[in-house]
Amino acid sequence: MRAGVFAALLGFGAIGFASPASADDARDALVRCAWSQASTTSATLVERVRFDRQYIYDAEGSPTVGLIMRILAACPAERAALGHGSERREELRRFLRRLRSEKPQTVSPDVFAEPVFRCESRFLDAAESAPAAIGWGYGADLSQHQLSHSSTIEGHSAIVSSGSLDDPAALSRLLEQAERAETEALETETLAEGRASGRAFRLKDGGGARVCKFVHPDGSYTDA
Repeated sequence: MRAGVFAALLGFGAIGFASPASADDARDALVRCAWSQASTTSATLVERVRFDRQYIYDAEGSPTVGLIMRILAACPAERAALGHGSERREELRRFLRRLRSEKPQTVSPDVFAEPVFRCESRFLDAAESAPAAIGWGYGADLSQHQLSHSSTIEGHSAIVSSGSLDDPAALSRLLEQAERAETEALETETLAEGRASGRAFRLKDGGGARVCKFVHPDGSYTDA
């Protein structure tokens, strides 16, 4: 399979493996914070969540991602419990199960009151295209993406064979190629300039045309 567009995602850094006891303690701390600081958001989340081992709860477009981001914004010290990379999906599932089991009898309005937002950014000459970058953040500055950020590397090709998926060395080489493409990519605000360069390129951080929406405790979105 040839991939003409490579999505550069956060989370490929070193992963620390906590002991089971400390991992449980960290997860419990995040659950306590969620019900304390974002009770209505948490109640909405446990009503919506459906447990499926293949489901990615914080994937873009999922009905749970905005609610999860609200909880992570409300609990900055505790959110490290979810980890990064390949471990994050399973840790998130465990957190959601624990969150559901600890639901209080009375649900209060969220204490956390800062706006949480999702911003899509596009090249200036590609207003109708898919987003070139997506960021999640909170607070008054919509240019921040403290919670999550992903950007698309254009003009980068990678060959992925079925055999390479079972070959750790091949996967490692693909990851190295992807990381190199991300590091060396030209940053530009227009699709035309990027294509003319003949290089891998991506949208300039903070550039392009940005459209943002606020996510609310009931899971709804409004224009920012």
